[in-house]
Amino acid sequence: MIEGLTWQSVAAFVTVLGFLSAILWVVIRFSLRGSFVDNGTHEQLVGRVAHIEGRLDRMPTHQDMTKLGDRLGFVEVGVAGAAATLKSMESILNKIDHRVDMLYQNELGGLAEARAKL
Repeated sequence: MIEGLTWQSVAAFVTVLGFLSAILWVVIRFSLRGSFVDNGTHEQLVGRVAHIEGRLDRMPTHQDMTKLGDRLGFVEVGVAGAAATLKSMESILNKIDHRVDMLYQNELGGLAEARAKL
């Protein structure tokens, strides 16, 4: 055994160390007491986090958004093609409309002349 140490001095040292440890534990416990939430609040937070995680699981992933973007690009190309087709048909429809107008005028003019002769 170490010379000069008696059981009484070791016991006194351990007692003082235990007492200081208890005081330190109490100080730390009460100083950190405001940092922790009670069990009810903790359970509410757990419920909220579980709800948010459930909603996040149902959200689209990056791959889903990429696929959606690709499909939207194809739709844009199709709509642009349809618009170009309709634009090109506009002149044809205008010509047909003009010819129908000429037929109406011809028929109405001929009908007016026939009535005048009667």
